[in-house]
Amino acid sequence: MQEFSRFLDRMLQPIGLTFAYLGGTSVALMMLLVAVDVVLRYMFSMPLSFSCELTQILLLIVVFLGIGYCGLRKSHIAIDIIVSRLPKGTQLVLAPVSDFLSLSLLTAITWETIVQTKIFIKFSQTTSGLHVPFSLLLVIVTTGCLLLCLTLLRDLTGSLYEALNGSKRTIRLWLVIGGALTFALVLSPMLADFLGRQLSRDTMIIIGLALLLVLIFVKVPVSFSMAIIGVLGVAWLVSTDTGLGLLRTVPYRTGMFYDMSVIPLFILMGALCAQSGLVADLYDAVYTWIGFVPGGLGVATIGASTGFAAVSGSSVASAGAMSRICYPEMKRYNYDRGFAMGCIAVGGTLGTVIPPSMDFIIYGILTRTSIGKLFIAGILPGLLIAGGYVLVTVLQCVHNPAVGPRGPKTTFPQKMKALSRIWGVAALFVLVIGGIYLGVFTPLEGGGMGAFGAFLFALGRRRLTLKGFVESLKETVEMSAMILFILTGAFILSYFLTMTQAPMRLANFLSTLPVPPLAIIGAILLMYLALGCIMDVFSAVIVTLPVIFPVVVALGYDPVWYGVLTIIVCEMGLETPPVGLNLFIVSGMDRDVPLSAIYRGVAPFIAVEILVLALIILFPQIALFLPNLMK
Repeated sequence: MQEFSRFLDRMLQPIGLTFAYLGGTSVALMMLLVAVDVVLRYMFSMPLSFSCELTQILLLIVVFLGIGYCGLRKSHIAIDIIVSRLPKGTQLVLAPVSDFLSLSLLTAITWETIVQTKIFIKFSQTTSGLHVPFSLLLVIVTTGCLLLCLTLLRDLTGSLYEALNGSKRTIRLWLVIGGALTFALVLSPMLADFLGRQLSRDTMIIIGLALLLVLIFVKVPVSFSMAIIGVLGVAWLVSTDTGLGLLRTVPYRTGMFYDMSVIPLFILMGALCAQSGLVADLYDAVYTWIGFVPGGLGVATIGASTGFAAVSGSSVASAGAMSRICYPEMKRYNYDRGFAMGCIAVGGTLGTVIPPSMDFIIYGILTRTSIGKLFIAGILPGLLIAGGYVLVTVLQCVHNPAVGPRGPKTTFPQKMKALSRIWGVAALFVLVIGGIYLGVFTPLEGGGMGAFGAFLFALGRRRLTLKGFVESLKETVEMSAMILFILTGAFILSYFLTMTQAPMRLANFLSTLPVPPLAIIGAILLMYLALGCIMDVFSAVIVTLPVIFPVVVALGYDPVWYGVLTIIVCEMGLETPPVGLNLFIVSGMDRDVPLSAIYRGVAPFIAVEILVLALIILFPQIALFLPNLMK
């Protein structure tokens, strides 16, 4: 069994790498297509009539060739807050269970996609503009899903081998759980029909959400967990065929959802900025200007992170890039290591608020809120948070100079020379955000122009090697596929929740409670803050948004304003212990620094975010002033 797992791994690695290259080529073509379309439209009034449709096809290739690559690299997001704390024997039991459930879902998606392909072939259906056969597009979906199935089979056989080589008690426990799961899957059609007849919808909601939490907590990836519960829920309510029918249509429709094309374009822009050395130059420039103040390197780290967030849109990418650049310098200047890592961790979270933010894009897609307005709404809150971070950093170092010593003073010519190296960041920010604000670009076009601008900037500086460009494309494919498959699971789950009418009934119930509407908003945000201490809060937001968002709308609140509040709470979730993704990323730079020291380093910054959150609740115009001025 172990040899079979290793054989699969050896066989699949080159296939997965080939898929990553094909997906990366599609991302590059998407960037060029959007940039050419914008240029032709504004300079020659000759837009490309086929650009939208071709962009959708390229996005489908990125997503479904990328999910198999994600499977090989085990990068589908899974929450580990319980399993790692269980005895080793129990972990050995749960690992095959998680792999088995994931494999079952992907096998069902693959089979249903094959069925849908036969339907398209029978009726000779093609796309409207380019007349590409839908059956050909679904072959791409099937191929990517099949690769992911094989990677999950590799994981299952490997985890089975470890489980079966454990203690006798572990083997017996695994056999009981595995037998029960197999029995449940075999009887699931009859069980679904029975539950649909016997249980009320309220009971189904409770059972469904409870099962969702169970799946998430046993480390079934978040995207798979939501899809499993969505399919089972619809099967309970309607029929098994209807539930499985979601797997036949939702994945490929999500993969061709035009609005989602913005995700890989902004990810590529950030990756190219990192490869071009622009981030390092940004850090050096900020430090040259303000390094002499108390905690100057900490302030420079936050300032550079703010600038990088403005071009990357990803807090994880920002934390990873800035930790590699900033931590060695802060360590060399004898900064307190917990404080240094705290500055890097919170600086990275600015990527969720400073536009263009990937979280804003996903929130806008899920709620059908203007992504352009969300981007602009994040500017003032993001700058407020960054200013608060700087103030906290300086005050801590004034109070205790040993935490962050002053850096050397620099001359004015040195400052101007350093400033001249960061015009690229300013140009990209003005191009993307200015274009969206003035109505020149849609967010998708802004992403394409931003990525193309970053590409030209990197070429002009002669810092972009072929290897670096390929790595940027592979990183983009991996992150894009991971994010879009999570959205696929969220859409499938939303079908179940919509059929139960849970969002509408909850909205009606909360809107009639004898409490101020602001109290309900506060309770929702407190719930997310609590969840952020134990799990990835943005995963929680995606899961609950179909229920919570109608409540907010029913209470009469602006979706853009609520989006800013939600994303700030997500930002806090990235740095609140014990489950703060950015904390774990920066801790990888120095394993000798205990997590408790990093927790102490971020605590004062969390207080800043709470204060800004309160200010936006009390004064909504902080978030809404700029969007209301947009064209």
